[in-house]
Amino acid sequence: FPSHDKIGGGHKIGKFPTPVHGLAANFDLFSRNYTGLTVKEAVRRWRGGNGGLEVSKGIDPNTKITKDQINDKEFMLSLFRGMAKHEAGKDHLSEREIEEAYELFKSKQG
Repeated sequence: FPSHDKIGGGHKIGKFPTPVHGLAANFDLFSRNYTGLTVKEAVRRWRGGNGGLEVSKGIDPNTKITKDQINDKEFMLSLFRGMAKHEAGKDHLSEREIEEAYELFKSKQG
């Protein structure tokens, strides 16, 4: 992380120059550590086992996450919209910012 703070339970959380950079880092983390899990398993791991998450509309929670899905912009945007809304309790980023974050993530893959 460029820098970090600590949140509840002493867990580290990265600090980024903008929310777009933070979401791009989340896309990267997800792509490296959640491929091969079902959406339900991935969401449970992402949430640290704390509470459920209504997965984004149109995504079957039993869908296995593959590299093809990581590269499917619409799949990833839909999944992350749902996760972000659940965690923040509201829409935190605009559609434009979410798309910018995904494009930044893709530009750094390599």
